[in-house]
Amino acid sequence: MSLPTVFDGTDIDLSLELFAYIVSKRNIYFNPFCRARLTRRQGAPSFSPMMRASAFAVVALMTAAVLPQSSSAQQPLGAEAAAQRDWLFEALRTAPTEEIGNAIADQIWRFWMRQAPDEISATLMNQSMARRREYDFAGAMEYLNDLVEHAPDWSEAWNQRATVLFFQENYDRSLDDVEKVLELEPKHFGALAGKAVILMRQGRMELGQKALREALAIHPWLKERTMLLSVPGESL
Repeated sequence: MSLPTVFDGTDIDLSLELFAYIVSKRNIYFNPFCRARLTRRQGAPSFSPMMRASAFAVVALMTAAVLPQSSSAQQPLGAEAAAQRDWLFEALRTAPTEEIGNAIADQIWRFWMRQAPDEISATLMNQSMARRREYDFAGAMEYLNDLVEHAPDWSEAWNQRATVLFFQENYDRSLDDVEKVLELEPKHFGALAGKAVILMRQGRMELGQKALREALAIHPWLKERTMLLSVPGESL
């Protein structure tokens, strides 16, 4: 349910690998990168500083390009933004490594956060996150209660309140908010993973495992995948 650490491009080898993956998914021919496995630990070719800098810059531009800007009014996604969102989820579903998968997932988190419908919503979210970083969950809840009332169609508002309720061990209310998240954003892997954890903590293992499988079908590299139980005849 919570936000992961956002990929910032400081790992240049991951930048190179992510760059190669992005261009291959977009069918862009860029021979120096697309023909190699690009991490040092996998025996990468030696790239010049200029090539590494170029890779970093292109990764930043290409991942930023899929992120819509916040608007001053609540609006549904336009056709282009919806297509970009679909591409992100497809790239996540087929990500070949955990590092690439998590880097793409971070871009989806940014996408969701940038759906704040107005400055008031963004401010309330920032204030709640600041309170949460200080472990002031009661203070965070005050802002989040105002936020879901002000922006009831913003899935991330409900998701962040579900997260704080989880930290407060108010599991039933957290599940209620998770259901609202999934109503607004059915592919919210964070909400689905949180739902799975809560259900399993409550002893509802079958439902928890079902929610976890739904989350992993969207984001196969979720850290919660270690909680998945095998079923007869299935290889994990």
